[in-house]
Amino acid sequence: MCDGIYCFSSTACANSSNLIAVEVLQQPSTGPALVPFLVYCQKLVKLWGPNLDTSLLVQYIRQEVRDPKQAAMLLQAHEMRTLVVLLDGVDEAAGL
Repeated sequence: MCDGIYCFSSTACANSSNLIAVEVLQQPSTGPALVPFLVYCQKLVKLWGPNLDTSLLVQYIRQEVRDPKQAAMLLQAHEMRTLVVLLDGVDEAAGL
C-alpha cells in the first residue's frame, strides 16, 4: 500500500484504482478496507465557489455519484478515513 501522493497519467490512474481494489480484496481483513475512488479534477474545480457548504470532496460525491447506495458507501469511507482518492486531470484542470 502507498502512503503518499503520487502523480500518474489518466490510464495509470484508472489502473491504480483497479489494482488497489484487487489488493484490498486479497488482503486478510485486519480492519476497515481501503476504498479507491477516481476523481476527475475538471469536474471537481467546477464545484469550487462561495456557495460550497461542505468539503469539496463530499460535494463531488453527492453530485457526481448517481447511485445513492454507492454515494453513501463513499461518504462513509470518507468519514472513516479509508477513502483512497485518485485525482485524474490535475494538469488539465490547472487553467480552470
